[in-house]
Amino acid sequence: MFLNGIAMLSTGPNLSPHDGGEGGDPFQGVVRPRITLPMITIDGPSASGKTTLGISLAKHYGVPLIDTGAFYRVLGFLALKENIDLDNLGSDQNQREKLLKLARSMSVSFGEIRNTGQQVFLGKEEIGKKIRNNEVSQAASKVAPLEEVRAELNKQIRKLAEGGGILVGRDCGTEFSEASVKVYLEASVEVRALRRMLEYRDGEEKVIDPKSKEFIAQLEEEQQKLEERDRRDRERENSPLRCPKGAIRLNTDSDEPDLVFGQVKVLADSVMHTDASELSRNKVPERGRRWLPDGY
Repeated sequence: MFLNGIAMLSTGPNLSPHDGGEGGDPFQGVVRPRITLPMITIDGPSASGKTTLGISLAKHYGVPLIDTGAFYRVLGFLALKENIDLDNLGSDQNQREKLLKLARSMSVSFGEIRNTGQQVFLGKEEIGKKIRNNEVSQAASKVAPLEEVRAELNKQIRKLAEGGGILVGRDCGTEFSEASVKVYLEASVEVRALRRMLEYRDGEEKVIDPKSKEFIAQLEEEQQKLEERDRRDRERENSPLRCPKGAIRLNTDSDEPDLVFGQVKVLADSVMHTDASELSRNKVPERGRRWLPDGY
């Protein structure tokens, strides 16, 4: 289903209320035409610009956006709620079984793309903001290395991605080697830490001083968390973080989002088979700048 030109996706058996209303699937019994789109994968470490690029491409071409990392965030979020011991998953079979049961019970869907990001639904509840914080990020990185968990979530992701679209994550280009275009983004940990701090402050009104001791201490703490997350992602045995074979590699330290988008669009245009002059050019606004003093 499409809303405002963006495809809406669900892994559940029926359309969620945000798709079809309280009456369930309004198209039940109707034969749907099968539409297959090219697949573009975007990989890279945390806060390298993957989501910003993915949103820009999805809005430009009017195709589905699948944030594969959201599946692991949702599972991490659920694991925290259920008090699963994530630090001892390797040695505690009972905890692993509880986690796998949670993974199998998940029904994740994606809604409208807004200026603040894409809506993420767990069943009927929109939980996009609830899964975008440090605690859930760390939990996601702890559940991700488990082979049985990755197998289950990849099965759900692959089902969602059958019709193609934009896939964003850490190992999409490896898992979906058939992708038409593969992109790998990277940036320094210092730049990524600043981006992540501003992302987590989204919605706050307080202006922060980047020269204050408080800000510097928070930035250093965020850098340490990202370095630890990078280490876990790169050293895990199952689908480690790496640049996929055949991917275009871009550094986003200094490039503006529009410049990165422009470089990838050149490749994307070649596989989308559409007239670029007729496509939507909705720009995703830069986020987070209002928390910094003028001139920063």
